[in-house]
Amino acid sequence: SWIASLRKSIEPPHVEGEILTPKELATPLLGVRLAWLAYSTSRQQLEAGLQLLGGDLQLLCFTQQCGIPQWFLARKALALFVVIRGTSTATDVLHDLLATPEVTATGEAFH
Repeated sequence: SWIASLRKSIEPPHVEGEILTPKELATPLLGVRLAWLAYSTSRQQLEAGLQLLGGDLQLLCFTQQCGIPQWFLARKALALFVVIRGTSTATDVLHDLLATPEVTATGEAFH
């Protein structure tokens, strides 16, 4: 069947010639799912999404940008995840362009 031939043509994910196991892909997949949640439109939606990903995910803190979470910090067991929302709208692009570096007391700048 065409599905069987498609399966044969798809290579499993690998790094430096080694095929990655499902266990090795679990954390990157969780990272992608958490990044998607950064586009939640309310704290309640964000918390519900974390619950869907697993009851052991805990929202520690988040900031809002015009009522929308811009970034959040979540914990799963001993792992901490800092999740930052990317550019989604034309307004986001304007905010990105208007950002200026912060300068520390020692004269170092960061963005």
